[in-house]
Amino acid sequence: MMSFLFKILKRRMGMDNERLIETAILAGEIMLRGGAEAYRVEDTMSHILQNADADRKEVIVMTTAIMAELTVKGETPLIRMRRVNNRGIDLNKVVLVNDISRKLCGGEMSVDEAYDKMQRISADKYKQYTSELFMLLTYIGAVIGFTIMFGGKLNEILSAVCTGGALAFCQISGGKLKANGFMLETVSATAVTALAIVLKAFVPVSINIDALIVGSIMPMVPGVSITNAVRDTLQGDYLTGGSRMMEAFIHAAAIALGVGIGMAIFGSKFIGRTVL
Repeated sequence: MMSFLFKILKRRMGMDNERLIETAILAGEIMLRGGAEAYRVEDTMSHILQNADADRKEVIVMTTAIMAELTVKGETPLIRMRRVNNRGIDLNKVVLVNDISRKLCGGEMSVDEAYDKMQRISADKYKQYTSELFMLLTYIGAVIGFTIMFGGKLNEILSAVCTGGALAFCQISGGKLKANGFMLETVSATAVTALAIVLKAFVPVSINIDALIVGSIMPMVPGVSITNAVRDTLQGDYLTGGSRMMEAFIHAAAIALGVGIGMAIFGSKFIGRTVL
């Protein structure tokens, strides 16, 4: 009888370890997709795995992959690996996962509850403000704000409404088409630059073209990626920090290429007037 109960208990512990490692991997994937730093992802996953009944608990996080291991003496190690693509910025998800992990580690939530909630987060069940109208207004507001910051006045603000709308259209359409990030940012930067130059050429008011173009492309600038790259590097994650820095450089190069294409085509006599 005791042997039978021991087998059941051992099996149950193994099931808990499996669910814990799956929860940790899912939490890491959500956070990495949401733009969290590698060391923060590792810290959260490590805290979740502290609840496991195992002799060895290891976590490795890189820019495009995460891995976790639980080892119990005399048993086959539990190893999970997940490739992470389509990274972006969604700090709301990072906050939600952190909150769940704290409740799990504090005994306020079971492993099954935590896993179910993280599945809902991964499936965007908790995502807010997803309407296209909200995204349109957000892009326009961001472009107006950056344009003002770079010295734009009333004429530039009114023009920023148009370029912000064009940027939102490109980003929303690209998201639906699942376009490549490099191409999407290049096309978006080309579109807003071309529209800014056309407004400068044909609208009968004075427009500061520099403030308008810079303000229009600023929402695409990978500021968070650069910050995370520096923080990961300072934490000693040189591989992750270097790859993030390269990723940020590619994003910046795509934006610069798009602006250059827009200036080369529409800044000449292609539209019958020389603007630049």
